[in-house]
Amino acid sequence: MVRKLAYLLVILAVLTAAGELCGLLLPTLSWPFTVSREMSMLNIVCTDQNNSGLLTPQGKFLWFGWVCVLVMGGLGFWLMLKGPRRFHPTPITKRRLQRFKSISRGYVSLLILLVLTLLACMDQCLVGKRALLVVQDGSWYFPAIMRKVYKGSTFGQTGDFADAEANYRELKKQAGQPGKPSLVIMPLVPYDPTGDSTNPVRKL
Repeated sequence: MVRKLAYLLVILAVLTAAGELCGLLLPTLSWPFTVSREMSMLNIVCTDQNNSGLLTPQGKFLWFGWVCVLVMGGLGFWLMLKGPRRFHPTPITKRRLQRFKSISRGYVSLLILLVLTLLACMDQCLVGKRALLVVQDGSWYFPAIMRKVYKGSTFGQTGDFADAEANYRELKKQAGQPGKPSLVIMPLVPYDPTGDSTNPVRKL
């Protein structure tokens, strides 16, 4: 059990770091870097903000995100090297677990909470205004899991949306029309939890 937790922590740390370096917005895993971008106290602004690199996107060093990666990976490696090989519950703990499992309402409630937690970890893949997949002229785009913001003109939108972020709900309605994407797959709930708007709010 402990070894599995250690492996899981290391894998999550690697995925989080790889996602940031590749410009991916992975559900839940990218949270430390997203927070670090939004809060000035959790990042360090470089002297030359035009000098963007792998570790300094948009001229900022996202120290909080990288600290979280190091803590998660470090804890995983520590558990591998120093942690107990197996978890051995005491006889009293075993009896308590068996008694808890015998109470069906409590046990089923725990399973439901775990399932809901896993669903919540899906984040923008379940709830969000950005499409999971857009197929345009043979090219595949994954806006929901990319930090890059695509303009409406990329997908044939004109007018106010041409220079603003693409309106994927409208693209979904227009899919298959000439000059429009052939396929648009939206999240189960195609609206952002906060700050969503049916009108273009900013230009890129």
